Amino acid sequence: MKAKQQKGFTVVELMVTVAIMGILLGVGLPAFGSLVERQQLRSSVETLASDLRRARSEAIARGPAARVEAAFYAGSNGTWSYSIADGADTIARRSAADYGNSVVLSVAHDSPASVSFSAVRAVSLQSHLEVRVSSGGASVVVSRNAMGRIGICSNSEGLGYPACNNGA
Repeated sequence: MKAKQQKGFTVVELMVTVAIMGILLGVGLPAFGSLVERQQLRSSVETLASDLRRARSEAIARGPAARVEAAFYAGSNGTWSYSIADGADTIARRSAADYGNSVVLSVAHDSPASVSFSAVRAVSLQSHLEVRVSSGGASVVVSRNAMGRIGICSNSEGLGYPACNNGA
């Protein structure tokens, strides 16, 4: 007599498969969480740099009488916002809520809370601007020099930005 061939999986095989999947998920989820955190940080940094570059361009495009101002507010409870405007026209407005309150923005203590760009090559008489954007253990510095140039640097690994020279 021939034994009847059975199709399917045994309970032991299913339990081993579920256990292996559980181990893989347990190892992979924390790594995925940090990936999402880094992507939110990069997104907020690139948006801030883009907004500041746009403010510089707007000041140049609008002519000698134009002044475009970027104003920053960082609250003590982790809330922050910034707006870029030319008089009554708002060019950009962002806040912590745009990034799920997971990104922290702070202005360096020696930087002004607002800076303006002028039409003459976007030169500013104010001191430089230095804004630190951080999430988790990683942080990035977005800066603007007296000539209006926007720079990005970081001392956090894996973000793709050059290292900051000044220990930021």
